[in-house]
Amino acid sequence: MTTFAKMNREAANICGPEHIAKAVCLARGACVSHAPENAASFLISRAIKLAHADHGWTIFFAYADESAGELGSVYQACSWHYLGRGLGRAPGRARENFRRPDGSIVSERALRALYLSKREVLADGWLVIKVPSKHKYVTFVGPKAKALRAACRFPFQTPPKREQQDDIGPDARARAVVGG
Repeated sequence: MTTFAKMNREAANICGPEHIAKAVCLARGACVSHAPENAASFLISRAIKLAHADHGWTIFFAYADESAGELGSVYQACSWHYLGRGLGRAPGRARENFRRPDGSIVSERALRALYLSKREVLADGWLVIKVPSKHKYVTFVGPKAKALRAACRFPFQTPPKREQQDDIGPDARARAVVGG
């Protein structure tokens, strides 16, 4: 299964404002656990080619969430370009989760859905957990792919490798730096 999503203008502004409409986020790419080896990279590469043909999108970007144990290995396998971390968020806006006094974790999105304010939960003894920014990858498709690559606003970086990751797995949020 592959799902694409239109994101905010800042996230889609990879090659300049004139190309924002051509950019789309690969929001979900999932395979069953018993899928053949390389199924994910096969699915992603075919999905973006079809999405380009059907919708005219030429800039595809995706995120890898290190707190979920992801580094973007599948994007690296598909020869996508690594842009770095924290791109596409409002400047200075880091993600936060919150630890309840009972130890359970609540995301900032869930906090808003519960109609609770940060001030309220901190007064009730909750702790703020800073969440690492996500890794961002991009690829370009179509006859103008080379020109779009050259127009990219961000320098391509060396992608992270598994042995460089200090904090992987589902407990990563629990081990995150606690701060205010």
